[in-house]
Formats: sequence, C-alpha cells, structure tokens
Amino acid sequence: WSVLGVLLSGPLMGGLYFYLLKRIRGERARMETAFAGFGAVVIQLFLASFVTEVLTVLGFLCLVLPGIYLLIAWSFVLPLVIDKRLEFWPAMRLSRKTISKHWWKFFVFVLVLVLVNVAGLLALLLGFFVTLPMTMAALMYAYEDIINPPRAVPAPAEPAPAVA
Repeated sequence: WSVLGVLLSGPLMGGLYFYLLKRIRGERARMETAFAGFGAVVIQLFLASFVTEVLTVLGFLCLVLPGIYLLIAWSFVLPLVIDKRLEFWPAMRLSRKTISKHWWKFFVFVLVLVLVNVAGLLALLLGFFVTLPMTMAALMYAYEDIINPPRAVPAPAEPAPAVA
C-alpha cells in the first residue's frame, strides 16, 4: 500500500461509481461527476475505503475465508456512501446485510467479473482496459438492481360497468 493510494482510492472509486450510476439511470453525467468523491463525502469515502481494506486484510490474515466473505459483503460500501450519502459505518452494515442475503450468488457474480478481467489481462494487457470498465459497470448494474429495485407499474383500473 502506498500512502497516496490509501488516501485517494476511496474518493476516486466512489466518484467513478457515481458517474456510472448516473449513466445507468439516464441522468446527465459529465467528466466532473467522476470526481464527485472529492466533494462533501470525501472523508466518509476515505474512511469507508480504509476501514474495509484494513478489516478485509485482517480477515485474510486470520483464515482467508473471513477475508473472502468481507471482500464480497462490502462490495457496495463506496456506492452506498456516495449515492445514498450514508456515513461509512452504516454503509458497511447495509452492504453486508444486503449482500449476505444472497452471498453465494453474489460470490459467483464477482468471480465471473474477476475471470473476465483476468481474460483481459491475458489479452496482451490491452484487453484489461476494455474488461475493467465493463465489469465495473456490471457491478453498478447489480447495485442498482439490488439497492434500487425497479418498481412495478400498477395496472390501470378497469372502468366500472355501466348500470342501465
């Protein structure tokens, strides 16, 4: 870990996630949207990134399995902080609770994303620059489907029969 990487990873990734979410929702997203992580939520994004990284590494050092569980369970922490304006600890709890309901399905999903990125790396390293944005967008589509599920549109009511 470099000091600069630890300081900047949360706000940079949070801003990128926010940009992708705006694009997914059909909202206007400009280049400065990708740097929204350096706005009012910068401290929360830094804390979310730092605390999840430290606890995940400790989980890997303990027995590996707790680290894998935490890595998957906290996948939505940064998007929750920047999208829902949650503080880092409630975002960590909500991400864990939400993903834990379907942990194995999400584990397989993340595994597929990792394999796609590995395939991109094997394609002369150039493919990684194509697969990484695709897999990040796929993760944000999953976030949007799980955290903000589409609401069912109620069917129009049928008119009452005329009484003669």
